[in-house]
Amino acid sequence: MDKTLQDPVVKELRPEGIKTLDAANGFLPGFMDGFETKFARKPASDKDLHRSLTELYDLDDILCWQEEHTVAHCDHLADCNIIINGSAIHPHTQNL
Repeated sequence: MDKTLQDPVVKELRPEGIKTLDAANGFLPGFMDGFETKFARKPASDKDLHRSLTELYDLDDILCWQEEHTVAHCDHLADCNIIINGSAIHPHTQNL
């Protein structure tokens, strides 16, 4: 939610003359009340449709960042114009 509120909060702090972290923290509860009043919506149903998390769901597998890369014949990985030596990543592996 911080990215959603980042711009509106800054725009509200400036006219109030708030320049310190303590003053901003004191301002936030009132700001949040107004923000929630303006944007909150009642759900279409009061029924809780969340599913229980069971052992069938491996969050380490579900919430991971995966990228596919190609390793060149010289055992180097090129990514974003950076060349990475494969043996530096996996020092115990042999060169291809």
